[in-house]
Amino acid sequence: MLDRKSTRRSDQVRAQNRRILLWSLAIAALLHAAFFVFSPTFDANPDAFRSTPSMEDTLPGNVLVPLYVRVTFGPPEILGEDGAVHREPADRFLQAERLIKVPDECRTLFPTVQSPQSARVRLRLDWKGRVIRARVDRSTGRRCEDEIVLKLARLLWYQWLPSDRYPSPVNLVQPVRLAAAESSAP
Repeated sequence: MLDRKSTRRSDQVRAQNRRILLWSLAIAALLHAAFFVFSPTFDANPDAFRSTPSMEDTLPGNVLVPLYVRVTFGPPEILGEDGAVHREPADRFLQAERLIKVPDECRTLFPTVQSPQSARVRLRLDWKGRVIRARVDRSTGRRCEDEIVLKLARLLWYQWLPSDRYPSPVNLVQPVRLAAAESSAP
């Protein structure tokens, strides 16, 4: 007799748990449906993810034009906490070609393939090796090129820094050579 009572009680508890589960699922489904019906819609706008132009770029008559550039980042000079400077080996460099948008007056002043411009950029890296601060240490002599150098330097990611020898935040000086690329499209 005890066996039948425990079985019947077990069946009742299972039925009660099943009803609670079904009601919970029904309420959750209704809440989700209500959320999707009454929530605001979002448009996929690819322009929303692009960097916003600076105030200078949006001035009337200042049209942005594409320019294909060749940039070479030479071996960086890492500035130690004790003030010592460590120059990385000559084989630690990065060459890239990139299509960027520049103001129209910068395109006409830009260096040619035969005469690249050199600059040095002082960078500060976070704990992931990403640039958190950048400023021109030695200018190319032209404002347009300095801005392009800074824009490109901010995109760098030093995956091998910080290290045990150079803890975060890391300060370094990055040599940069900038020229127009030979082709007009990537």
